[in-house]
Amino acid sequence: MVDNTYRRRPGLHPAVIALSYIMIVAAPLILAVSTGRTGRGLIKDFAHAIGMIAYDMLLAQFVLSSRFEAVSGHIGIDVLMRFHQLAARTLAVLIVLHPILMTGRVAILDVYEAPNYFLSIVQNPKFLTGIIAFLLVLTLIATSLGRRFFKIPYEIWRALHGLLALGIAGFGWHHAISVGRYSKNSPLAEFWTILFALAAATLVFIYFIKPLLLLRHPYRVVSNDKIGEKIHEITLTPNGNHQLRYAPGQFAWVNFRKYPFSLLDHPFSIASNPTNNKNISFIIQEDGDFTKNIESIPKGHVAYLDAPHGNFTLAGRNGTAIGLIAGGVGIAPILSILRYLRATNDPRPIRLIYGAKKKNKLISVKEIEKMKIALDLQTTYALFDPPINWPGKSGNITRQRLINYIFIGFNVILIVLALAFAIYVFEGQWAHSKPGGIHQQDHHKKHQQRLRRGPGKQNSY
Repeated sequence: MVDNTYRRRPGLHPAVIALSYIMIVAAPLILAVSTGRTGRGLIKDFAHAIGMIAYDMLLAQFVLSSRFEAVSGHIGIDVLMRFHQLAARTLAVLIVLHPILMTGRVAILDVYEAPNYFLSIVQNPKFLTGIIAFLLVLTLIATSLGRRFFKIPYEIWRALHGLLALGIAGFGWHHAISVGRYSKNSPLAEFWTILFALAAATLVFIYFIKPLLLLRHPYRVVSNDKIGEKIHEITLTPNGNHQLRYAPGQFAWVNFRKYPFSLLDHPFSIASNPTNNKNISFIIQEDGDFTKNIESIPKGHVAYLDAPHGNFTLAGRNGTAIGLIAGGVGIAPILSILRYLRATNDPRPIRLIYGAKKKNKLISVKEIEKMKIALDLQTTYALFDPPINWPGKSGNITRQRLINYIFIGFNVILIVLALAFAIYVFEGQWAHSKPGGIHQQDHHKKHQQRLRRGPGKQNSY
């Protein structure tokens, strides 16, 4: 059975995105060779190459993080952002290596002359923009890796991150076209000028044009209910006749400020049923620079939505059964899916595994249990720290238990939005057993470090 209600999943195919990325990154090397200019030795030619590759990767980062559905709509923004982070680390290493390899040979051959040589480079005006770009890279690395250590608020870090990246791109562009051996007075300079202009245009669109477009469709808060320990369900309604069309399981960038500037918005999964009415609800936990004050948002407060985003949906997926795994407030998009399935009287068997650290972190359990009247739904609840006489499960989900709780012999749509224990099992163990075929949607945000450490010392069941 295929859900065709929200069939369209915009976005380029991952193969097209990957091929385009490779072509863009490789283009400067091809253009450099086409100039016919002779090399300057293996080490310096290699330094030139990694510098060109790193600069192209940097410009591509602007598009990867720009929320364009053409880029993220098909593969999912979570996958795209993980690649964005990996590419950022890679290009940072290449940028740091570039000047070292360009000057390192002198230091090796003549240690005594090296300080004078480096000083001559620093004092040479033609290298100024390259040096500034290099220092900005070091600053970007320090602020990104040390944001929590330096206690930089998210909004300030986000603005700083964008400005530093734009500064690196701008100064790097000038350095490349004015000093670069292969880009000076060549088609490569024109290529980089076009890419830099496109990268800058994405920032202008995201931070200026798109907020102006959002001004046409403001929302207001109709309720802010506490539904668990430091957990709130906020419901919005549009001012006017505008109705957001979204698929159950998608998310929105929500801005609760007076004006919809993108530096002040935050991503939250939609928990409401898209077939119900114009109202849109979000389940938000008090945890972070902004969300710690979520309780203070009053009824009638203005809000703006940049939505919908994400492919964490059933749309267009073929399956005779549905398996859902959620942890904590990760139940929000799962609730959206369940509410939609109940509203449409979906006949497929559904299995839900819902885990949390403590019992008071399990939310909307009564509503979920009532859904069993209309749906073929079976639920399993698990706690890391269960109270005495807890009737549910505790600890981690083993591979065998997961197979038993989901399905055997079905073509399963398996959707995971959970804490590290479920994701660990799913990625590390379920991959070895695929009964009936499984459609994976892995949408976890802030548990990657815990995931790399494994499931910990919890008891299994």
